Amino acid sequence: MKADRVSMKYLFGALAVCVLVSALLSFWHRDNRAAQSPAPEVQARAGYDAGARTGVAPHTVAGSSPVQPSPVTKRTAHPSAANGIGSEGYGPHILKALSGEDASAAWSAFGWLRSCEFNAEIQAGMERFRADPKVPQDRLKLQLEMLQDEERKCQTVTPEMFALKPRLLLQAMSGKVLGAAGAYAGSLRGPLAAGEKVDLLAALRRDADEAEPEAIVWLASRGAEWGLSPVEGRVYELAAQAIRVPQQGLLDWFVKLQAAPPLPDDQEDRARAAAGVIAKKYQERLTQGNS
Repeated sequence: MKADRVSMKYLFGALAVCVLVSALLSFWHRDNRAAQSPAPEVQARAGYDAGARTGVAPHTVAGSSPVQPSPVTKRTAHPSAANGIGSEGYGPHILKALSGEDASAAWSAFGWLRSCEFNAEIQAGMERFRADPKVPQDRLKLQLEMLQDEERKCQTVTPEMFALKPRLLLQAMSGKVLGAAGAYAGSLRGPLAAGEKVDLLAALRRDADEAEPEAIVWLASRGAEWGLSPVEGRVYELAAQAIRVPQQGLLDWFVKLQAAPPLPDDQEDRARAAAGVIAKKYQERLTQGNS
């Protein structure tokens, strides 16, 4: 039992790191796509099985009414040098976001802080590809220049500002910004009050049903301890498989560790149908983003 607890603690930490790095790269690519055109990006893998059933109603969990779609603020790119951030850097814009009520601005500020935290490590990692003949060097040079520009903007970010991330995430989550709930859940370092847990779970469900990968992974891995039914947990597990989240290997290991009994056929069918709806939404968003 003790070994299982240690294994689960390791898994949650590893899942959080994977989510963090994945979202960080998403923030950074999105910012630079707005600043320069075209910015080279790795094409996201949709992973949607064309044979999966689609067009069904939102999933229903045992003992509840169908989950209705919730309005979610579109995840927005944070401002770049092309639209207002110059030599003053990110610092004053982060403080402005914290003092206001703009959920999208708070989400952007969180993205800058997270980018600044890992900028040096990402640059060092990309530098190792300079001698790799398989890597287009012109694209690598452009990416490094973008990172160096980001590094200059980070110079006005103080250590105290990094402690503001939870407040910024709560502000973004309250404004229903897609992605904020998963990022906030991944940043937790202690227990939540009952009311806070209810609010976070509602936000995670809302984002997961809109095919947000971080929320899907969180609910697939920890939903049972937060009160999700076996059917609903299975929905998010299957959705994570369908969209091929970067954390899939760890998630598969965790599911085996839990050794949950298989669902009855009718519940499994319902879970697969609902996961197909989520996967379709994810594919549609990818298509819109690449158009």
